[in-house]
Amino acid sequence: LRLNGNGPFFGTGGVSASTGHWTTAGGVSSQTWTKFNGNIGSLRVSNTSAGGLTLSTAAGSSFSLTGGLTVDPASVLRATAAALSVGGDWNVAGSAQMTQSTVTFAGAAGSTLAVVSGASFDFLSVAGPNLTVTFSTTVTVASTMTVSAGTLELAASTVTVRGSWTQSGGAVLGGTSRTLFDGGANQVVTALPGSSFGAFISSSAGGMTIASALTALHQFEWHRGTLNFAGRALSVGGNMSIMSSGAGLTFAGSTVTFAGASTQTVGFNTLAAVVVDNPNPVRIGFDSTWGSFTINPGRFFDGGIRNLTINGDQWNTAGAVYTSVSQQHSV
Repeated sequence: LRLNGNGPFFGTGGVSASTGHWTTAGGVSSQTWTKFNGNIGSLRVSNTSAGGLTLSTAAGSSFSLTGGLTVDPASVLRATAAALSVGGDWNVAGSAQMTQSTVTFAGAAGSTLAVVSGASFDFLSVAGPNLTVTFSTTVTVASTMTVSAGTLELAASTVTVRGSWTQSGGAVLGGTSRTLFDGGANQVVTALPGSSFGAFISSSAGGMTIASALTALHQFEWHRGTLNFAGRALSVGGNMSIMSSGAGLTFAGSTVTFAGASTQTVGFNTLAAVVVDNPNPVRIGFDSTWGSFTINPGRFFDGGIRNLTINGDQWNTAGAVYTSVSQQHSV
């Protein structure tokens, strides 16, 4: 169905279309669509005018697609403070300007969809039951990211989030992704057990608060702003590093477990409880002061030439491998 004007529908009746049905906005001048009752399957924006297609909030703010969204090259989709529910792939070759709008992936149970291109959002949500959403491109979320149901596969993407990250349900699979938090105000990350990030990068000018247990399958990096993971359990599979401008660490009562499958370097020189659970060397990068220290049986720690101060109530390296450079490492 190709619609070249405004509307797209009038009256109080309902509109229903299957996932495989396409409604195309194909005008040659600016188009404005208001809320409609029901859904229109998949939406294709082919309008090449400067104004493109605008989803207006004049008659309500929600728009529902049982299918996906495609924006053709040189075409523009605009929305301000609208809510767009999408049940298929997100493929934007042109431009999608979703100012203060919320995009929710809420497809049918058991469906699989991908964010393929043009992945720039303000508010982003994954809410479909038993839905799998895969990030197959670089993704930017200017405000908050929410996962309440379904599975979000970060895969090999680079994700930038400038608001909070809240997971209240579903699962997040980190893959080999990099997730960068670089907002201007304090950012709060809440994850659920069994979920993960790939690499986790804290670079929030307003500070970062980790409000739950958190798993980073690869690097954990602190670039700038304050960082607070007090009382939390972190599992890190790569290097744990402080970059040049990271300052203001709060970590009391936390436990950091180094659980990688290859050599790791610990670049945080102050931590609470530390657990080594890597069969390959976990190396200390600087003279460090930690709380309790445990190397699990069969796991490997290398003190190198660094000095290690333990101020907690437990040291346990029974059955573990502990190496250092003779006469240069002290505890």
